[in-house]
Amino acid sequence: GPSATSAATETGGNADVVGGIEGYSTLSAAEVIDRLAALDAAQLAQVELYELEHRRRRTILARIAKLREERGGSEGTEASTHV
Repeated sequence: GPSATSAATETGGNADVVGGIEGYSTLSAAEVIDRLAALDAAQLAQVELYELEHRRRRTILARIAKLREERGGSEGTEASTHV
């Protein structure tokens, strides 16, 4: 692809790694969602971008948004106590 980041994804000869999740395209939405909680912000962003560009699975995108919120990505959350 034209994006500069795709080269980094192809290490190990497996291009099917999204956000550190191997075999991403073979997973169901439920399986992807199971793995999202373990990902860091950068990996979540990769998964989000992949979904937006490819399958646009709303359940996955909604879960990513919820995780961001829970981690204090938005104002007004109790998580704002961290220094």
